[in-house]
Amino acid sequence: MFCGYTYLHLAPSGNGHVWIVGTDPNRDGEIAIFSLTSLRDYTVDLTCVLRKGDHPFIDHDTVVDYRRSRLIMATDLQSWTNAGDTRPQPSASDAVLLKLRRGAVASTFTGDEVIEAVQRCRWAPKPVQPPNMPA
Repeated sequence: MFCGYTYLHLAPSGNGHVWIVGTDPNRDGEIAIFSLTSLRDYTVDLTCVLRKGDHPFIDHDTVVDYRRSRLIMATDLQSWTNAGDTRPQPSASDAVLLKLRRGAVASTFTGDEVIEAVQRCRWAPKPVQPPNMPA
C-alpha cells in the first residue's frame, strides 16, 4: 500500500467511509490512514475540507476526520482488502494528499504518532511538467 491509496472501508451494513493512506510504509511496515466524513453543522475540525471534484468519490463537502487517523500495518490493509472488507477507489491526487498531510500536522486532533509518521515520510508531489513549447 502506498501514499495516496484510497479505499472504502465497508461496515457490516454495506456502507462505509473512504480512507486515504497518507504515508508510504515506514521501516516497521506501518502506514498512516485518514478517514473522510461528510461535513456537518456539528463538525469540529475544519482543518482539511475537500469539495466535490477533489476525488471521484466525493460528491459533497467532506472533511478529514483527524481524530480517527492512526497507524496500521500495511499488511493489515492488504488482508482487509483480500477479505473483501475494503473496496479500492481511485488514488488521491497529489493536491489532495498535500492538503491532507499539511492538515495532519496542523490539526490539534491528530495523534503525535501520526504527525511523526507524516513528517518522516519522504513522499512529495510529482513536479508539474510545463507544456511543450514550439521551437
